[in-house]
Amino acid sequence: MGDSTDEDLEARKLEYVAIGAVLNRDDSWVSHIDAPIGTALMRDFETNSYIAEDAG
Repeated sequence: MGDSTDEDLEARKLEYVAIGAVLNRDDSWVSHIDAPIGTALMRDFETNSYIAEDAG
């Protein structure tokens, strides 16, 4: 999805999905579930993990 334009991203439709279905597909973020509200994470596709971004 790295080649998506702003128009592509805005055209996506909202979809509600059960959390179990999400975890069955990708549970690599679950270790961050108790992170403080406002925590920003960036996915590192080389290590298949999420890294907390600096707030500033």
